[in-house]
Amino acid sequence: MATVNLYKGKSKTSYQLTLYKGYKIGKNGQRVQNKETVTYTLEKMGISAVTYAGKPRSESAILKEVQLYADNLEKNCARTNYTKGDKTRFADFYEHRWKAWAEDNLSDSSYYIYSSSIEKNIIPALGMLKLSDITEELLYDFYVDIVKTGNDKKGFSRNTILGINRQISSVMQLAKRNKIVQENPCRGIEIPKKCNDPEEKVKYFTKEQADVFLEILDNPPSHVVKAFYADSHSTRVRVLDFCSREDSLMQYDTISCLLRVALFSGCRVGELCALTWNDIDFESCTISISKSLAYAKNKGGLYIKEPKTKNSSRKVVIPQTEMERLIALKKKQRERMMRLGSAWKGYTDKKDFDRNLVFSCIDGNYLWRAQINYFMQRIISNYNEHVAEDERLPVLTVHCLRHTSATLLIAGNLDAKTVSSRLGHKDVQTTLDIYAHPLDERDRLASAILEEMLVGKKA
Repeated sequence: MATVNLYKGKSKTSYQLTLYKGYKIGKNGQRVQNKETVTYTLEKMGISAVTYAGKPRSESAILKEVQLYADNLEKNCARTNYTKGDKTRFADFYEHRWKAWAEDNLSDSSYYIYSSSIEKNIIPALGMLKLSDITEELLYDFYVDIVKTGNDKKGFSRNTILGINRQISSVMQLAKRNKIVQENPCRGIEIPKKCNDPEEKVKYFTKEQADVFLEILDNPPSHVVKAFYADSHSTRVRVLDFCSREDSLMQYDTISCLLRVALFSGCRVGELCALTWNDIDFESCTISISKSLAYAKNKGGLYIKEPKTKNSSRKVVIPQTEMERLIALKKKQRERMMRLGSAWKGYTDKKDFDRNLVFSCIDGNYLWRAQINYFMQRIISNYNEHVAEDERLPVLTVHCLRHTSATLLIAGNLDAKTVSSRLGHKDVQTTLDIYAHPLDERDRLASAILEEMLVGKKA
């Protein structure tokens, strides 16, 4: 039976509970009683110091209820380690337990993202708290605070806070599995509605904007690129952002081809950057997605990993016109490889050439999203400087081409399941959640069609 000791302080009254958990072998090899001592206040035990009428309860009545609480806690402790949550700090559990678990169970890129965010955003605020003190109420107050003060006092967006909640949840869920806490407070918590960007929407090109974007990729205006020589086969161009003529031409062809494939396939940029020529089936006009390029500091930078989800491994059909561009790019890349010789970072043997990256830097090395986004945003910005305001394109990132692809397919009445399969989403619900707006527009169109068919006909 648990024992209870009452301690009256100047500001509050606390109760020391001694819980007996059987016997254990001591340091000297003797069998000793295994007990654990914790200190609680009435508020923490959920025991009221007053009656329903608001009058103070007697000390004996309160002690009786505390004793019952201690006995029940002792029974639970016989099977679990829940009381350890009152002694283990969040930072200690993260450092000594979670990191070892995460290295074995998370991808290198996810581990890098989670650990970086936890150490930057969470440990300074919650690290010294005991695991049992991290409640839904405390987390909600924490999220409300970082909505205003996070990110150098500019405030965090809702998506950022959702990510932080997932990261805390990962730590607390492991603590729950280890029976250190009874519940994971992150599950089902309400995220503050007044975030920095509460109406954040998926960004994409409209059909008309996508047409213009493809046009300026194929025929860049003079203020974006500059002709420097022509022969009987082609006019070559130099992008002003690059240094040498041959390098700029190859890089322009590579990135512009990648942007077109991103739009026509809806693939993630990491999936496109990891493509090798043996992933391309020129006869069936398909590209096979089986890997992705990611970044992790502990892996030394960029590395190839498995796709994001099990459904991400897929084959995607793209138009024949884009396959022809890929064939031309492959020929140019082979010529480039032969010119560079030993300076080429990829495969140089003829039999291994198809193991080279489809979209690479000029030396055959990995091409990363920062370079692609810079190229895309610069070419759009340069275009916008020379057209009327109502003709300007939104300055988007390469990932927005994936959103554009999905949005145009949904607007074209392709069913959500096919769109989901093409995008490599975990399930159809993910597609429905992300692309609610174009689906809502389709629903409104369906309503208008029915109204015209039924109500209009009746009139």
